[in-house]
Amino acid sequence: MRPFLIFTFFLFIGTFGFSQDVILKRDGKKIEAKVLEVSSTQIKYKREDQQDGPLRTIPVYDVKEIIYEDGTWDTFDQEGPGETPKNETGPPEPRTKAKDHILGNGFFLDGMICYAMGSEMHEISVYDPITFNYTYTTESVLRNYIGINIRLGHKWYFGSSEKWRPGIQATWARIGVFFAPDITDYSPKFTLSLLNAGFANAIKFNDDNGMEANANVGFTMNGIPLPGSGSTPDIGIIYSAEVKFRHKAFAVGIDFSRINLNIGYADRSSLNVIALTVGFKM
Repeated sequence: MRPFLIFTFFLFIGTFGFSQDVILKRDGKKIEAKVLEVSSTQIKYKREDQQDGPLRTIPVYDVKEIIYEDGTWDTFDQEGPGETPKNETGPPEPRTKAKDHILGNGFFLDGMICYAMGSEMHEISVYDPITFNYTYTTESVLRNYIGINIRLGHKWYFGSSEKWRPGIQATWARIGVFFAPDITDYSPKFTLSLLNAGFANAIKFNDDNGMEANANVGFTMNGIPLPGSGSTPDIGIIYSAEVKFRHKAFAVGIDFSRINLNIGYADRSSLNVIALTVGFKM
């Protein structure tokens, strides 16, 4: 007789102890109810203590989880309208936050199509027919260039704002080659900048689109010497400022740079570069 009573007791608990659904709200409140319908925007139910009462609704984005009387449940991952439930038969899997393409940190790589205008100091020899000697002087020559640059670096942003974040940008390397199209025998001009640093700003329009405003400064050299050539590069400073419009990981923008070479020497030359940039951030 006793085993029969124990069996009857557990049957009673299984039938009536879980005879209602439970709606768990995101604010921690619990509603004991009979869930009648779950859509992508709302949940229709009747309170457990008012089975003959009015039909009630609650927005999906207010609900964290529904535990049904049969032991299964629905979880709602997003905190906004239009989400859909995910039916579970066990503990929910851990969720990972999606990468923020606009405000997130990351490695970047840019290709740059450049137009440049700059001055170069050239040595000119003048023959003196009286002394039969040459005298040497220098003059500044203005030239136009076209070029291709590659730039790679890293961005780090700070703060918790979902609209704008300041940060820092390190440009590990910027490698470029420039040509003077109006001079047929002109050798290409190679430039190399290493370890430039500066400030970065990211502005977010929505989850997929935004813009950047960045400024960098650092050392550069012009005329990368070839092995065995015996030549030395011109050392200088490069300043750059850019504006980028970003769609997810990809971005296009405008970059303005000024390269000052032979700092501290009388034969100082400069190069002003404006470039169209196309690249991505990982």
